[in-house]
Amino acid sequence: AIRSCQRQLTGVSPVVRQLLAATAIWSSPLTRAMQTAMVGLQPIIAARCCRSATPIALRVNARERQKLGSVDCVGVATDEGCGQRAVKLLHQLLDSEEARSPNLSQWWSGNQPAAKSATRSVQEVTVRAAAAASFETTEVQRRWWLSGAEDSAAVGDRISILLEQAKHCPDDAIVIVGHSLIFRQLFRTCLHPAFRERSPALAATLTDAKLQHCQVACCVLDFDLGPQMIADVSLLLAEQGDDGQCLLRIASAGT
Repeated sequence: AIRSCQRQLTGVSPVVRQLLAATAIWSSPLTRAMQTAMVGLQPIIAARCCRSATPIALRVNARERQKLGSVDCVGVATDEGCGQRAVKLLHQLLDSEEARSPNLSQWWSGNQPAAKSATRSVQEVTVRAAAAASFETTEVQRRWWLSGAEDSAAVGDRISILLEQAKHCPDDAIVIVGHSLIFRQLFRTCLHPAFRERSPALAATLTDAKLQHCQVACCVLDFDLGPQMIADVSLLLAEQGDDGQCLLRIASAGT
């Protein structure tokens, strides 16, 4: 799978290709983010584990902004319980009627055989993800969520801490699995003016809209630029081809 992705990405921005060679994966400790990392990044995790068995690091400052009534942003587990819960719920999904039915047919324009094949592929990848799950839980030893809502300033402080961790991380390429609201505030705060001028449409998308579920934004960080250190961004977009296969398209500067 990773070789296939590398062939599709040949000739595009080097920062996008680095995604496939990432040596660090950070995730919000919210269950949905952890499961996204486990399943969606399986090719990267598998390739990385051939080099070293570094686990997915849970980063509390990558969690979603908590608003009033945001029940899905409140944690329920700490320490190793975070990973155990994520894996348990993945197994429950596999055992559900939904997982055994060809519900993916809507993704495939009514192509029922392709839908069944896709469903089996999702199940197989999910089983592998659950089996290979490994997490670094230093930051979630104790309660890491809040009782009430966060204001923009509090989220900004969390983003600053997360960026400071990235700055001092020895890995050249880090995959951070987070959430739409915190990423939108990150882009609003940290996009460099030169990028905004070079790619106004993409900059507007990043700062005004929300990233789609499982969408990838490949960012180049230049900490010498100061607080607005995001020098470049490329969006990795997944589209369905005429034959039902997943195609990768890059939206980068100038688009």
